Amino acid sequence: MVLERRGSETDAILYGCLKATNKLVKLDEAYDDQVESSYAYQHVRLRGRFVAWSYSGYDVSCKADCPPGYDPTHVGVSVRGLGRRSTRSIGVDADAIPRVVVSRRGAVAWSQRSGDEIDVAARDRKGLRTLDSGGTEIAPRSLRIRRNTLSWKHGTERRTARLGRY
Repeated sequence: MVLERRGSETDAILYGCLKATNKLVKLDEAYDDQVESSYAYQHVRLRGRFVAWSYSGYDVSCKADCPPGYDPTHVGVSVRGLGRRSTRSIGVDADAIPRVVVSRRGAVAWSQRSGDEIDVAARDRKGLRTLDSGGTEIAPRSLRIRRNTLSWKHGTERRTARLGRY
């Protein structure tokens, strides 16, 4: 089970609970100080004992002292087995992540958007992989996972890839 507890309009905590242990596990925390920094999670997906979600953050707390080339925005995907102690986070070079899916074996896949480019990426034991790139031809919300097979639409064609364990 996954649930969210709101502290205020700008703060929330994401929790997961494995039925076997019946204990809440803190997965992530969203906040917005409405001045310098914010962090949010989206697209939370639960499959078996694995939870995956995307996140985005913004931090300009360094203000005038920010180093040259500093990018205040960070985007990524996190995955966690509810029976495990740690969350695995994958930072991505993208503007947004429109869709996240997770397999029962913990492999995670997502669509990512950078400008007009849309890619499909995955992370499992084979590592971080870009499975498809297609400009605007990829339908970013078309990602589906069935057993260990990921599928998505590229134009009119449905493409697939096998995912292993994470």
